[in-house]
Amino acid sequence: MQSGTSERIRCRARYSVSQAGDELVQDLRCASDSDSIDVNSTSQSDQGSMSGTWTELTRNVSGTLSGRASGGSIQARVTALGFSAGLTVNTAGNTQSVTIILRETKFAVLS
Repeated sequence: MQSGTSERIRCRARYSVSQAGDELVQDLRCASDSDSIDVNSTSQSDQGSMSGTWTELTRNVSGTLSGRASGGSIQARVTALGFSAGLTVNTAGNTQSVTIILRETKFAVLS
């Protein structure tokens, strides 16, 4: 965490891949002692370039995702109104490591 403290997080993910191999649906549930998330996403891939949408169900927030996938690695950006994060997923066998770096997003409302 930004404060330098750490917290154990446990996740379960379910993946569904289209027959053509170009669409991925992910259901991800993660929980720590202090918080939990429940994210559903759908992404399409075209020659390693990926794009799609995501929804966090407990907070009713949704947005877009974009990035690149190659081998066992995904480098992506997820965004929503007032929110942006860099996401790196590395897969080796049945193990994944996930790094999420939140970025502050500033916006103004003009009237």
